[in-house]
Amino acid sequence: MRIKEPPRVVGPYQERERWRIVLVENAKRKSIFLDTEEEALRAKAELERRFLRPISQKLCDVIDLWEQELLRRRQVSPDSISHAAKWARKMTEPMLEEPISALTPAKAAALYNRFLSLVSSKTKQPYSVATHRMALWRARSFFLWANANGVCGNPFKEVKPIGKPRAGKPQLRIEEARRFTRTALERFEKNGHPLNIAALVALMMGMRTKEVLIREVRDLDDGGRFLWIDAGKTVNAKRHLEVPDLLRPYLVQ
Repeated sequence: MRIKEPPRVVGPYQERERWRIVLVENAKRKSIFLDTEEEALRAKAELERRFLRPISQKLCDVIDLWEQELLRRRQVSPDSISHAAKWARKMTEPMLEEPISALTPAKAAALYNRFLSLVSSKTKQPYSVATHRMALWRARSFFLWANANGVCGNPFKEVKPIGKPRAGKPQLRIEEARRFTRTALERFEKNGHPLNIAALVALMMGMRTKEVLIREVRDLDDGGRFLWIDAGKTVNAKRHLEVPDLLRPYLVQ
């Protein structure tokens, strides 16, 4: 049996002198025409407040609805959306089975303080400042969406993050980068494994690991001068990069 999707509102789309929004509900589409884009956006917001209210008021179910809505928007990658929902659930874990309205500002502050004492299953150490700030930001983002859709307020709005995150990741020094490059090329010449070159692409072109790993032959263009990236973690990830001279013959190979 096909899973029934919640209602959604898409648009606005310009059609000649008017603007159209579409309400999709129960596999049926209803078009609504407005005179201006401003009116269409207002009508869309009103429909979203009216129709996107979840049938279930349990916190876990509303987070599921938020995740589905982000997936429909396609503004960031599915992995990023899954990551956001995961940390929103982690921050609010003790109350996931309770009504969302039960989460007050005082309880939100208590949930954040609880998170500060949690231990990572991976490192067996307390979560870093950067991690618990990120989890707090994910919870705020979720409740900001819930508030915009008339579900509830944002109890995390006044929760203040604690601690100062470390500034950035350690960077290679010039000589270290040269040794890294030399070692990667020597290993590639020895065993021919493409991940040696992939590591250099990440280092020299500033690409994310996943961006490197999902590249295809057709992404290398103009005799190896450019590498095209059609999609990525965010909508701004689409770009084409000039390939350094050192990498060109290896990527062509």
